[in-house]
Amino acid sequence: ALPISAADVEADVAAGGWKARLLKEDMAAGPDSILVGHSAGGNAALRVAERQSVAGLILVGAGYSEEDYESDGRRRKEAAEKNTVPSSWQVIEPWQFDRIVRNAGFIHVMHGEDDSAIPVQEAWKLTSSLQEAAAAAESMGLTPARVECSILPTGFGHAQQKTCDEVLAAILTEVRSLV
Repeated sequence: ALPISAADVEADVAAGGWKARLLKEDMAAGPDSILVGHSAGGNAALRVAERQSVAGLILVGAGYSEEDYESDGRRRKEAAEKNTVPSSWQVIEPWQFDRIVRNAGFIHVMHGEDDSAIPVQEAWKLTSSLQEAAAAAESMGLTPARVECSILPTGFGHAQQKTCDEVLAAILTEVRSLV
């Protein structure tokens, strides 16, 4: 295990988590980047877009599982019982959809209809919230991200059973349909 300092934890929290920090710092994500993230990587890509401009986001199986929500509730309850505030790296922080749609050129949510890890309802919830934020931004005269959602057919699942080539082929098919 790597030694983790308090400064590392603070930097991770400021970046939106260690995966978002990796995207921003080590992979140099910036305004010309299209971030493609699967599962928690999709969540990290959203956290990056909360904090800086990116050309676009392609989110594959992003969102949270039932266990994530249960853990979040348990940690919040434990903190409340101790009359403390839970650490932001231990709970699910609400998405800042207004920032995400202003910072991304486009957002494409992809989800397998038979995803057993992250329920397909997460894709609909995420897409709906992003579209609502985009509509609000547009009503203020801003140019928000174009938000699309594709539910992939039975057999795609959470893409864990797929090869990288199969996942990339599905992404390319979806992106080409946007052009």
